[in-house]
Amino acid sequence: ALDLVKKTKGTLAVTGDAFSRQESGVALRKGNEDLLKAVDNDIAEMQKDGTLKALSEKWFGADVTQ
Repeated sequence: ALDLVKKTKGTLAVTGDAFSRQESGVALRKGNEDLLKAVDNDIAEMQKDGTLKALSEKWFGADVTQ
């Protein structure tokens, strides 16, 4: 929706709250504990330093990480 607002040069606007919450995840090969630990650690670090929130706000227009 935000991309469409930008493309139409502000003639449209996003209003109100989202209708529902959508979960997402990362698929990894079963048994690859080293990669799982690395992904979990990186996500935790991004949450801690604000990177995840910044990416969320850039691409979704709001902090959807909560």
